[in-house]
Amino acid sequence: LQAGGLIYVWHVHRKYEPARNWAIGSVLIAAGILSVASRGELPSSWAIITGNILLYADLLTFNSGIVQACAGKVPWRAGAVLLCAAALAQIYFTIWIPSLSARIVILTIVIVLSKVHTAACALRVERGPLRGTQLLIAGLLILEVVTAVIRAVANVQIGATSVLESNTPQSLFILSYVATGFLLAVALAILTSQRTNVLLGEAMQLHTRSEASLGAALKHMA
Repeated sequence: LQAGGLIYVWHVHRKYEPARNWAIGSVLIAAGILSVASRGELPSSWAIITGNILLYADLLTFNSGIVQACAGKVPWRAGAVLLCAAALAQIYFTIWIPSLSARIVILTIVIVLSKVHTAACALRVERGPLRGTQLLIAGLLILEVVTAVIRAVANVQIGATSVLESNTPQSLFILSYVATGFLLAVALAILTSQRTNVLLGEAMQLHTRSEASLGAALKHMA
């Protein structure tokens, strides 16, 4: 649902790069979740590795779009290094030394690093029409970080054996991601609309000033 909504936002704002990254990131997370859930239908190691790498790629792509929309600088090089390191660690703890706890910790580290940086960019906003929406986005990202950390700590402590294991922290994590995923899609669509209105307002002001300057010049000439 999130991917469908943000693909439409990208369709409407085709030249807006953040919208493209949101759409691609949403597709990646949908594919990653489907891959992880396909264990049993596909070889487990393949499903786990592919699914988690897609989730890492989603986190970096989706959040880079938010950073761009908030006029921040995307650390592409650091993101690529983080993605490669997480992917290699994921393969290691899936094939050589299988460990669900280690894989959860790796995913949580990527979530924390990417979303804290993104939330910080969203919080650096001056007063204006975008402030409320960016603060909402930052709050949703921080909520995802908190629930991810709680889930990681709890699963490591209880020694969870399946990522789909039913327990309170796991349920809280899934519920928060479902809710924040929907709310983020709405907030990003609103942010894009607000930014478009701001740009139109600035263009109208510039046009009005140009007309006033031209009128003054013609009057002076006359």
